[in-house]
Amino acid sequence: MVSNLFLINPDIITSGIVHVSLPPLYGVERKSAKKVPKDYFRDENELQCWMVKTVYMTQYDIGVRFKGHDQAIYRLKDKPCIDFLRTILVIGEAITNIADELVLSDYPLVVERLTHVTAYLEAGKIDIKRIKEILGIDAVSYIPDGHILVITIGRNDHIIPLQNVRERLIAVVLPVLNRIQWRTTQIYITTKKTPECKDQPVSIMELYARLRRLDEQFKIERYKGLGAMDPSDKKRTCFDPENRNVQQITSVGDVRKIFDLMGDDSGPRKKLLSRL
Repeated sequence: MVSNLFLINPDIITSGIVHVSLPPLYGVERKSAKKVPKDYFRDENELQCWMVKTVYMTQYDIGVRFKGHDQAIYRLKDKPCIDFLRTILVIGEAITNIADELVLSDYPLVVERLTHVTAYLEAGKIDIKRIKEILGIDAVSYIPDGHILVITIGRNDHIIPLQNVRERLIAVVLPVLNRIQWRTTQIYITTKKTPECKDQPVSIMELYARLRRLDEQFKIERYKGLGAMDPSDKKRTCFDPENRNVQQITSVGDVRKIFDLMGDDSGPRKKLLSRL
């Protein structure tokens, strides 16, 4: 709309009478709390930071111990803890995506352990004994034709095409794992509100699963636009002076910012406006 006004008459924009209300992208409410107002967030980064600080860190105390050093467990606090948990989320999502593609959704821990054996997944360097030992599963076999690993969990065989999986692990997962020195770091968790566990060692995917279970306490809505928002949400986020986020448009540069706010999926609209 602002872009249209600029194309019709730039003076409408430079006069300063045009303001744009920026609605949130996410609305979050607790499923068990009927009268607690929703929380709103402008983007995924803001939502994730809120979940880490307001939910995850109030439920768990996170500690790490560096293998090969002293036996002390270092408690993560404030920004180091926020950064650590956000990295866990990135790793967890990447491993979960690969597990889903391999039809191993019920065994993400197996995919996590594959990151420990990438050196043995290369053609000509397959070490079945070592792979089975690290994966901790019932049986492992290798089919040279096609470079395929077959892992047996219980009574089920699962096919892993090593060429694609190894490349994905190295390109997508390992760089993020290196941020937390994963090869020499052991994670420990302590529940803050229950006596469930104290300094319990967990893997990355075990911690990720616990964090995601906390997400289930919330209903998270992603708004596609103002039309997808309830009237009460629009009132609070776009009209209430205490909560709304309004941006005044006064120049060509501001109009270009609006083009950016339209997002990556608005290419056709941007192209049409540029031709007018």
